[in-house]
Amino acid sequence: MVNVLKIKDYQLKKWIKMYPNTNPLFFRYGKAQDLEKTLEMYKFQYITRYGQFIYHFDVEMVNNLVREQKLPLEKIQLDDLALDLSTKLIKSKLDDKRFPIFLRFYGLDKPYICLDGNKRIQARATLNNENVFKGFVIYPTEVINSIFFTEVELLFFVFNFECVNLIYGLQDGWTEKELWEFTQAYLKDS
Repeated sequence: MVNVLKIKDYQLKKWIKMYPNTNPLFFRYGKAQDLEKTLEMYKFQYITRYGQFIYHFDVEMVNNLVREQKLPLEKIQLDDLALDLSTKLIKSKLDDKRFPIFLRFYGLDKPYICLDGNKRIQARATLNNENVFKGFVIYPTEVINSIFFTEVELLFFVFNFECVNLIYGLQDGWTEKELWEFTQAYLKDS
């Protein structure tokens, strides 16, 4: 789900004061220096058998990260992409030639989510039967802390990344010391 907030509506200031911290976009809006700026948020439901966690991604910051890091284009298979099934099919998105932006995600059956471009992918997959998409991929090794709206979202993402990699380490026969030295608890104190 994508929320767009155009910061031209000064009535939002009143809403923010009345209902603080109810929407990450409103929170970011309250800190925005440029009141003519557009903020866009992608909301992703991470569903497990134990419950769900909702991530909120700052699409503007995602695009900035791609530009600043000069990320190369990669090809992602449709089968490897956890698509947002609520994405509305919009035929005109076939004409939008911008490359989507993917995030290497951990803890799902599919290794990637689309942070920007879900409607473009939906149109191309449904109407053109495409199953390979060229786009930018953000990995945890990039400076990703700015793409999340809250520190809790970042920490939960890092936690899932760490859990998956610890499982890989166990399967590859890492020693107890190697496993410990991979953890955030160890790295934080180093």
